[in-house]
Amino acid sequence: MPDQLVRLKPYNPNRGHKLRRFMTDGIRFDNSKGWYRVSQAMADKLSKIHQDYYDMDSPLAFDVRTQEEALELEERESMEKERRAAASQPHSTPSSAKAVGEAALTTADLAGNTDKKESKDEKPKPATRRRRRSP
Repeated sequence: MPDQLVRLKPYNPNRGHKLRRFMTDGIRFDNSKGWYRVSQAMADKLSKIHQDYYDMDSPLAFDVRTQEEALELEERESMEKERRAAASQPHSTPSSAKAVGEAALTTADLAGNTDKKESKDEKPKPATRRRRRSP
């Protein structure tokens, strides 16, 4: 069987993926480096490793895939990332919302209708200073 591709699952503590690097058999796996090509025997060994060594109920630490599966997984993750990025952009409101809210009072409405009359002779008050307490 051909070589397999493995990677440390991306860091996500909410899902229990807390490993950022892992070393075994003289190979250091770093989750920021992406996929590593390993032999079938090494892939079988890595597919059984959990995020927490002493907890067999914790999530698996590695994604073990063939070349085609790895490309498919990368494509799916990039589409998900784009979808989440689009969700954070502001949404425009439909034009019908203005018709519903025409009775709402805005600051533009207030600018022309001020009840307080200002005179040109009125001087602005000087800023007051706080007094320091004596020790």
